[in-house]
Amino acid sequence: MAGHSIDEAISVSEDENDAETWLQDEVDIQQYDNDSDEVDDDFAIVDPPPTLFEPCPTEFELPSLSLVGKLVQRGTIVELEDRTGRTSGRLLSGDFLLVRKIVENTATEEVVLRGYLMRRVECIAPLFDRKLNDLFMLIEVHEDDPRPPFVQGLHSVRPEEVVGIRRCVFTNLSYELQGQSHVNHTVAHRNTRAETRAWIFHNGTLICRWVHVIELFRGTKGRTSYGGEARRMYKREVADFSEATDPTHKNKSEAKRVASAQRTHHVPSKTPQHLPQKTRVFTLGDVFCGIGGVSEAARQAGYHVLWGLEKDPKAMSAYRENFPGAIHLEMDAHDFPGIVKRSQHGCDHVHLSFPCCFWSQSHTTAGKNDQANLEALFTVAPTLAGIKSKTFSLEQAPGLIKIQKHRLYWRILLNSILNEGYSVRYKVQEQAWFGVGQHRARLVVVGAKIGIPIPPLPAPRYGPPGAGLRRYVTIADSLRFLEQCAHSLRGDPYHQPNSEIRTRNGEVLDPNRNLARCVTTSGGENLHYLGTRPYTARELSQFQGMPLTFHFSGRPNEAKKQVGNVWPVKPCRVYFELWAAHMEAFYAGMIDPEDEVLDLYSYLEDKGITIPKPAAIDIDKFNTPSRRSRNPQPEFRYLPQIEKTVKPRVPLQLWGKRKEIDAPPQRTRRNDANAVHESLQSVCSQAVWRGDIPLC
Repeated sequence: MAGHSIDEAISVSEDENDAETWLQDEVDIQQYDNDSDEVDDDFAIVDPPPTLFEPCPTEFELPSLSLVGKLVQRGTIVELEDRTGRTSGRLLSGDFLLVRKIVENTATEEVVLRGYLMRRVECIAPLFDRKLNDLFMLIEVHEDDPRPPFVQGLHSVRPEEVVGIRRCVFTNLSYELQGQSHVNHTVAHRNTRAETRAWIFHNGTLICRWVHVIELFRGTKGRTSYGGEARRMYKREVADFSEATDPTHKNKSEAKRVASAQRTHHVPSKTPQHLPQKTRVFTLGDVFCGIGGVSEAARQAGYHVLWGLEKDPKAMSAYRENFPGAIHLEMDAHDFPGIVKRSQHGCDHVHLSFPCCFWSQSHTTAGKNDQANLEALFTVAPTLAGIKSKTFSLEQAPGLIKIQKHRLYWRILLNSILNEGYSVRYKVQEQAWFGVGQHRARLVVVGAKIGIPIPPLPAPRYGPPGAGLRRYVTIADSLRFLEQCAHSLRGDPYHQPNSEIRTRNGEVLDPNRNLARCVTTSGGENLHYLGTRPYTARELSQFQGMPLTFHFSGRPNEAKKQVGNVWPVKPCRVYFELWAAHMEAFYAGMIDPEDEVLDLYSYLEDKGITIPKPAAIDIDKFNTPSRRSRNPQPEFRYLPQIEKTVKPRVPLQLWGKRKEIDAPPQRTRRNDANAVHESLQSVCSQAVWRGDIPLC
């Protein structure tokens, strides 16, 4: 090799790490919005899911096909023609296809190759580490398509697009353990390092270690994606692809199904048995906690809030009032990795909601805190490296993934998380789908350590009329409890309606048919539904789902900022309930480490596992003393909270203008004693099940 080793030839030069070269070599997999703050309407009209590769009786499968002088069959890796038109002057190539089927149409005699598309990592840098001949598998799925991802992800290619046959190694190991020096043992001699790199690029062995799943949405702007998954290949996928077997079906023995089902059902026995105990309580660490919106949601979901970190002294003052039993870390998040101790700060789940102002679509002018807010993104990976929690989550403004100018930061964030040994799932979801009375689209990211299945994201529970879901929570629903307790809030400094600045010609809204606009740090463009004044901080907190007794700090305007920085409590609780149930099912052996769980309830139901609901407690109407109850405690703490997914009958709108909904029907009040007794039974049953009150 004329003095040039393989390691020297395949090393990445300094100029390859520049952001400019990333953009030159990019082959985008989604369409981004422009940088303006205009609200698009991508989801107002949604086309039906694509019907790709439906079985057709006029097609039959061929065992092999001769292309470019070689035999192509199932499991062959073919290189495709580059049709991107890139002219960066660097080493370029087209995509690659792992052939799964060779199909011929009997009517047209047209032959197509069907398989999984693979692409070089530099085409989407810096999402994955830029390594020579490293590939990622691109799986495109549709949100409304019920087929498994690896069935939807099949891609059709004409034989004319094939330009060569390549060798590829599938692995889930890191580059240090499975790199080019491990798969290219012999390299043709070349005079220069550049020539050696070019030979490896065009003739050397390829390595595919990453899987990138993207959810496609078809709206008025065409093909876009606001959700997906990034991870290393699973071991079973490595084995399946390497052995040229179909990874779309994973055989499981009936004995394994029975064993999983037996974990949730105890066969009655005449001999005394130990009562099953509740699983351990999961712990939470909250970075950028603010006044504690996420901590409150996690507490309601059954987590123990271990600590909260916030550098704003006024927000931390309110957090101390709301969570006196937690560890209060008033410091900069950049300094936390240097003092973290797993014995003190170690937790099951860590949440990181770094400031969103810089990434918001409404951020059109430069602010004094822009640089600090941008740099906060780089605290995520060091925090995960120090805590090493099993799972993590973060919530952010959708502009981080939606606006093109932010895409490099989004990919850098994912890359840093992947390098810490996590798998990631993300999606933009409307928080009104989960019971909050405002329009608020948020990017939600959840991840798990390698060896733990990625927690799913919840399906919508609330929607417009005709969707088959619960009715959207309206302005009146959000403010009902506050208005009923208005007399007890007369001394509350954060609820003084008469102190708010009066407005003229404000828009008058029907509170029973409208949702509030997104609550921001300034309150957003929200006026009271009578159109006479802005909302108070306490009223805005009700749109965020906070308890009426939640503490704030500082002046009313500062309290509004604290409220606007919160992830709405009620939707956040839905996420944490699902994630806790998912981890509880995993620890109970119901879920395997590499299982793809997109709907936890349906997944367990398909396996024949039934989670018993907490039994109702018979309340003594006469309050007569009795001996200690013998009702057994439920075996699971979090699993009984999950709900069966209801598929919406109509597409739900994510982006678009606010629209009125139908007024709710009039409710008839039941004043009979039986209704009161049934209500008390339900409340007390849930309280005992959660452990809030003891059985006696």
